Amino acid sequence: MTWKSSNTKVATVSNGVVRAKATGKTEITASYKLEGKNRQVKCTVTVKGPQLTETTVTLPLRMSKTLKVNNSSGKVKWTTSNQKIATVKDGKITAVGVGKCKITAKANGKTLACNVQVRPNQKSWKVVTRAGYYNQAYDDYRISKVRYNANGSLTVEGYYVNTHIFNIKSFNYMYISVKDSRGRAIASYKTPKFKFKGNSYTVKKLTITIPKNKVRKYVDLSKESPDVYYDCVYNYKY
Repeated sequence: MTWKSSNTKVATVSNGVVRAKATGKTEITASYKLEGKNRQVKCTVTVKGPQLTETTVTLPLRMSKTLKVNNSSGKVKWTTSNQKIATVKDGKITAVGVGKCKITAKANGKTLACNVQVRPNQKSWKVVTRAGYYNQAYDDYRISKVRYNANGSLTVEGYYVNTHIFNIKSFNYMYISVKDSRGRAIASYKTPKFKFKGNSYTVKKLTITIPKNKVRKYVDLSKESPDVYYDCVYNYKY
């Protein structure tokens, strides 16, 4: 059996082993003699250059996506144009700030690029806040937004409704638990004592930020409807 490539600049062949050299097409021919006759079989080989699995990616803040380089051999070097927007390690992109950047992969002497856009990762609710009388309503923490922050923390924005005649002056603590639609914990936190002035029969904004070390996982809030649970003890005066 003898082997031949019609274009050795694209691929060479030796003992049936084809080695890609450059992008393009070539025809590999195997020649042999059978029953006194010369015979040939041919195979068309297409060599493709390195390619990224995606060239445009949109990610919510704190979420990740892994890119791969196809048609490549050897080690790939990954870099990002802005560490404050997205980081990359072994092709895994992690969104760390809102904005745009470019992820670059160098493979087989070729430079490939992927444009990355990071959007805010948050969920908002329409909230009607109206404090009522003690015998007509009840205290409630009404959530208006849950959002991830660039530093990895999670913020719960809401309004505390005081339906009593007395004034709230501080909270001994507020326990916040955020769960996904399946009831699995996203984050939980018990705050230290903090000041809060909530006059009688009023509604006041109350924002709680859960530290990064209390955030158990990151989810795409645009695809989730998280549930927020709370428990609190406050101090008051007439």
